[in-house]
Amino acid sequence: MQVYGKARELGNLILSSEQSLRLSDAKYAYENDEQSRNQLEEYKAYQNEIQCNLENGLITPEDFKEASKKLTDLGATLKKHPIIGELIASETAFNTLVNEVMAILKATITGQEDNGCSSCSGKSCDSCH
Repeated sequence: MQVYGKARELGNLILSSEQSLRLSDAKYAYENDEQSRNQLEEYKAYQNEIQCNLENGLITPEDFKEASKKLTDLGATLKKHPIIGELIASETAFNTLVNEVMAILKATITGQEDNGCSSCSGKSCDSCH
């Protein structure tokens, strides 16, 4: 059916987009940098520890507040790391692209398409501008 072919074509266009290529490069750099991987794993382990303690009632409100601050500080440090920061930024850009495309598809399918194109936040896109 032609619809499936067009869906694959759209998927391939997304995969060849600037955002996808940037994400691919960022993932490659991250996967090949042991320090980055260790830093992110430590962050995730601490985050999981807090979540488990919270779910099991093993953390006081004061401890949770302190742990949340530490987690926020660790997250800010990760964003400043050149490799991890680029990974986060490129994932965000790629997810934004995919979400905008999905919003356009949904608007088109439901007939709620708006030439103001709120799905692309006023950016120029091929479908409405």
